[in-house]
Amino acid sequence: MARLVRLLSPGVIFASLGVIVLVAGKWPWFHLRGGLVTLGLYTLALQIVLSALLISAIDDLSSSGPAFGGKRFGLGTGELLDISAQPISFSRALIEFYRRPFLPLFLLGFGLGASLSALVVGSFREDTPVRDILFGSLDMRGSEAVLGIILLLGATVLWWRGGHGYFGWTIGMGVAIVIGQIVFVLGTKANETIAGWGGLMAGLCLLRLLVLVIMRDQSAGPSPAPDGDSTRTGETLDVKR
Repeated sequence: MARLVRLLSPGVIFASLGVIVLVAGKWPWFHLRGGLVTLGLYTLALQIVLSALLISAIDDLSSSGPAFGGKRFGLGTGELLDISAQPISFSRALIEFYRRPFLPLFLLGFGLGASLSALVVGSFREDTPVRDILFGSLDMRGSEAVLGIILLLGATVLWWRGGHGYFGWTIGMGVAIVIGQIVFVLGTKANETIAGWGGLMAGLCLLRLLVLVIMRDQSAGPSPAPDGDSTRTGETLDVKR
């Protein structure tokens, strides 16, 4: 069980600190020198450092205990447990854990999206009354463009080898960006933001599902002809001869 907790701990740390950042954005008494940029940098650093420390701490505490055997203890055969129970190195298991299942990448994407939202919005100074619109006709802010590119880059990396993690990343990162825009950016219209980013997330997920369906149909191939049809074809050839 310790290995499963070790694998899941980075996602939990990223998501927990991401929630704290988004909540802190609504606290009128909470201010850091440097504003949102400092808040985003501190949060991102804490997410990375605490994840590494927690992984090491759990490893030290469980090193003298029995090895994890999810199926032996009747803990189920879910994808998370299957990956954690595989006899592979921890680094390889960590990559598989944050590539294939939905939940780990959802947590990681949400936490990363929250900290990056604070960092990027603060960099463009969109938390102040004076801010520039990057594309006037599209009413797109600079932070939305940067965060959208990060979301698309992650989705592109996970497109071919991501499994369900593709959907976890897309939804988790997208939800954090939406909440970050509403919390950090002054004058954000919540309905328009939700509709715009929700449409992007739905489009990416539907496109992926469509490609998976097409690939599954192609891999299945044409159905074999019944024995009766093949017999008739052979008889036809004999008559022609």
